[in-house]
Amino acid sequence: MLEWLLWFQNRIERRRVALLLDNFSAHECAVAELEDEDLLPTIHIIWLPSRATSKYQPMDQEVIRTWKGHHRRSMMRRIITHAET
Repeated sequence: MLEWLLWFQNRIERRRVALLLDNFSAHECAVAELEDEDLLPTIHIIWLPSRATSKYQPMDQEVIRTWKGHHRRSMMRRIITHAET
């Protein structure tokens, strides 16, 4: 994450940008380290609220929905198998 943030800072040059990040520990550590050294002068970090990632990231919504469906089918198969024995 450190490398990516430094690459991104160099890529945007002097433009001011807002970067949305979730509160994943690697993101927090990298941002804290770079902000302490003032290496992100034109990037404004906006942190997504805790436990809200799936609401703000549609890809996560689809993954979660698919996983829940898979889990429900698996549980139903186990229940039916146990009921038949």
